[in-house]
Amino acid sequence: MKKKSLSCALSLALLLALLTGAASAASATLSAADVQANPGNTATVDVSLDGVTSGLQITLEYDPEVLTPEKIEAGPQCPDGWMVETSVDLTMGRFVAVSNALTNETISGVVARYTYKVNADAALGSSPLKVVTAILSDDGADFVATVSSHGSVTVVSGSPVTPVTPVTPVTPSTPSTPSTPSGESVEDPTTPLASLFPFTDVAEDDWFYGDVYYMWENGLMNGTSDTLFSPGRTLTRGMVVTVLYRMESEPDADGLGQPFPDVAEGIWYTDAIKWAADKKIVLGYGNGNFGPDDDITREQTAAILYRYQQFTEKAPPNAVEEITFADAGAISDYAKEPVGALVTQGIINGKPNNRFDPQGGATRAEFAAMLHRYAAALAVGGDALS
Repeated sequence: MKKKSLSCALSLALLLALLTGAASAASATLSAADVQANPGNTATVDVSLDGVTSGLQITLEYDPEVLTPEKIEAGPQCPDGWMVETSVDLTMGRFVAVSNALTNETISGVVARYTYKVNADAALGSSPLKVVTAILSDDGADFVATVSSHGSVTVVSGSPVTPVTPVTPVTPSTPSTPSTPSGESVEDPTTPLASLFPFTDVAEDDWFYGDVYYMWENGLMNGTSDTLFSPGRTLTRGMVVTVLYRMESEPDADGLGQPFPDVAEGIWYTDAIKWAADKKIVLGYGNGNFGPDDDITREQTAAILYRYQQFTEKAPPNAVEEITFADAGAISDYAKEPVGALVTQGIINGKPNNRFDPQGGATRAEFAAMLHRYAAALAVGGDALS
């Protein structure tokens, strides 16, 4: 979602004395959480502090066309004795909460909770929250806390979503149900769409409901059975490529060669992998194989989506500032640029404790959310790649 040139600032001033001595001897790190909410509902954003300080001011910048601030509360890790006073000036778009407690505690955890209402007409997508901080020392010298995560509010939908970008549904053909070695059925691209949302394991209050509904409604992702979506199950590499192939309305793959010896002819993902390899969206492993049935990692998912953006020449605008994850050193070299790009676009989020978890698996719900955010961001104002 594009950043407004005139943003509102939501300020929380938490006045505390945790240490005596100069500010230069102290340090602190702040982070804001990522949350998801439906239009018309509230979103509670936690701001966490990790470190030592003698006074703290937090400012959250937000987009007033998407969010309306409601209240600030002390977080569960605020020390006993804090007296948080909040003054509200909606005309200035500013909340200020002041604590007059004096303690000698080192704080680690959620110190403040900001509650916003997502505007009823808010467009789907990620709305960034920028954390701006100042820490005040006892001797009057200021220093700025390190911000490890700015946070965002992702606007989703808890009801049927009008498609953001038209997609041609898959034409049903002869159904077939591939199976994994454990006997679980896997998604079959020929399964016809049901007339009603069929998945009993996706509830309307699940954070991913709107994402799964969008993907199902547009014929991009089917279930692992007639009634199950299996949102927590890790995708395979073949599944990811098949979904992108559907997003391009399954172009003709006749005449394309198969560069990967481990991808057999006649499998539900065969044409998708041929197409993706031809368009340089997938490159395969160093040993020449593709591993279509291998679970896909988060960094592999980022790399494939990044190359897909390059192929389509469509990339959404940046939604958040660049984030340096605590486990950035674990991201493979080939994936560093794709991860950085998709994170700043707001397509892929990090995990708790400022981690990206590059080798962790990408679940079906997470992938549905990534592609839904991508479609929504393009609809709001994506630009073609130069």
